Amino acid sequence: MLDVAVNFLARELNTYLLARTGGTFGSALLSRVVDDGGKWAIPDDQIGVALVNIDEERAVKSQLPQTVYANGRQVVLEPEIKLNLYLMFAGCVSFRKCSCSSRRARCSRPSATRGSTLASKSSAST
Repeated sequence: MLDVAVNFLARELNTYLLARTGGTFGSALLSRVVDDGGKWAIPDDQIGVALVNIDEERAVKSQLPQTVYANGRQVVLEPEIKLNLYLMFAGCVSFRKCSCSSRRARCSRPSATRGSTLASKSSAST
């Protein structure tokens, strides 16, 4: 049941990012932050969604059981449990230096080496 809630939030975040950016850059996926060896477990250019903590919401908890009649019999139902899920959203973004000398991720200006590589490939194919 918890995986359904967390998957729903990850899908909604992906829908929002797609509508906002128009691409799949930075799509969210359920992931651990680090693996067993202590290395970064989130793939490049992705947003990792990890469940960090779960606790019970006690402030609005009903303390009394509820009685319900089913098939002519009285059935006692325990009060429902309301949970708080704490999620961590962590991003792994690769930075590169572009020709505008800024340190922004995904700079729209191509770097000098990247531009010359693309030009050589396009001239070789014609």
